Amino acid sequence: MDFERSSNPYKSHTKSVTLDIITDDGKVYESEERVVASDGTTRVESVRVPIDGKFYPAKGSFNDVSIAVTHWELGSVRIEMRAPTGLHGQEVCTLSGDLGTIVCEETDTDLQGHETFAKTVYVRG
Repeated sequence: MDFERSSNPYKSHTKSVTLDIITDDGKVYESEERVVASDGTTRVESVRVPIDGKFYPAKGSFNDVSIAVTHWELGSVRIEMRAPTGLHGQEVCTLSGDLGTIVCEETDTDLQGHETFAKTVYVRG
């Protein structure tokens, strides 16, 4: 994750974030995000879901999020998230033409209807 180009309110105690897209073929979306905190602890959240708009649990999620891929086209994916607490969100990730950057724009909505916006820029290492 490029912290300089990202605007992510959740990163305050984060040392690094790595996103690996494993499968993205229009039928299945599979990714793994590795977050290393400033104290060295690591959390890995993995997702493997059919692109069918149905919700599936994300493994390793710190708030038991379920994920649905609701729109897919070559170079772009729309992901919806929901947690048992009522928190829900939408994220659109777009791959750059040179395949070197993925920009994910996310809007999360809490139980009171307040929205939090995050923009995460991943650069191929």
